[in-house]
Amino acid sequence: MAPTREELFTSFPDDVATAPLVTISLRKLDSDDAQEKERLFEASKSLGFFYLDMRDCAHGEALLKGSDDMFDLNEKFYDLPLEEKTKYDFAAKGMYFGYKGMGAEVIDGKGTKDKNEIYNISKDDILSISDPLPAPALITNNRPNLASYIYANNAVLTTLFTSLAASLQLPPSAFSLTILFNRVGGLQVLLPNTSDWVYVRPMPGCAIINLGDAMVKFSAGILRSNMHRVVAPPGTQENLVRYSLVYFSRPEYDVKMKRIEGGLVGRVANDGEVEDESTREWLKRRHQGRKVQFFKGAESWEGAMGTEAKPQIAA
Repeated sequence: MAPTREELFTSFPDDVATAPLVTISLRKLDSDDAQEKERLFEASKSLGFFYLDMRDCAHGEALLKGSDDMFDLNEKFYDLPLEEKTKYDFAAKGMYFGYKGMGAEVIDGKGTKDKNEIYNISKDDILSISDPLPAPALITNNRPNLASYIYANNAVLTTLFTSLAASLQLPPSAFSLTILFNRVGGLQVLLPNTSDWVYVRPMPGCAIINLGDAMVKFSAGILRSNMHRVVAPPGTQENLVRYSLVYFSRPEYDVKMKRIEGGLVGRVANDGEVEDESTREWLKRRHQGRKVQFFKGAESWEGAMGTEAKPQIAA
C-alpha cells in the first residue's frame, strides 16, 4: 500500500542538514500585518526561499485542496506508457511546454544527464488565451480542475506581489515567483557565502516559495534568487518516487528583464550591466542550454545559468 500524505511528510529524516527557511503566514499577509510583511521582505532578500503557511486562510486552503487533486493527476500521468507520454515531447520544435523524459537534459557542465520526468502545462492554453496544445486525454479531461488550480495560485501570488512591491516602495507590478509543493525531500539549496548544500524539509500545510531571475532583475539585486538543485530523497525516502507540483509565474514574453525605476530600486547604483534580454529570450536560453540536443559543453552550461549564479547585493 502506498504511504499516505501524512506518512510521506513524517518519513523525512531528522539527521540531515536542512535549510533555515522562515514560515510566512498567508493569513497574516491578507490581514495587512505589518510585521509579517517585513518578515516576507527579509526572507526575500536573504535566501529567496521561504515556507508559506496556507492554513486558516480561504484562498490558501483552496490552493491546498487543489494541490491534493494535482498530485493525484501527477501520479496518473506518469503512470501512462512511455510511448504515450513521448507523443507530447515538443523539444524538437523549440517549445518549453510538453513532456520531457529522463536523460533529456543535463545537470552540469560535464553533460551529466538528469533522472527526472517533467510535463509542463501552458497556463494560456488551459485558460483558452492561446491555441490548445496536443495533450493526452487525462489532461484534456481535467482542464476545468487545472484552470481552478491556476486561479488559486494566482490569488496567492497577488498577495505576495502586492506586499513585496509595497516593501520596495513601488506600485503593484508584475513580478516572478515559484510556488512549489513537495511531500518527499530532495530539494536542496546552497546556503549563501558557503559551499553547503542542505535539504528543504517539506512541511504540511505549506508551500515552498522561491524567487526567480525576474525578481532579481526588477529589484536591481535587492531581492535574491538562490542556487538550488534536486537530488535523491534522504534516508528511508530514497526508495520513494518523488512527485512535485511547480507553478511558475513569469512576466509576459516581451517584457525586458531589467530594473524597475523608482522606490528602493532607484537607490541602487547601476553597475553598467546591459539589460536588454526579454523574457522570451531568457526562457529560450535557460531551456535550450540544458537540453541534450543543444548542449555544447561547459560554455553552453554556463550560458544557461541565471542570476542565482551571480553575487548579489546586501540590502
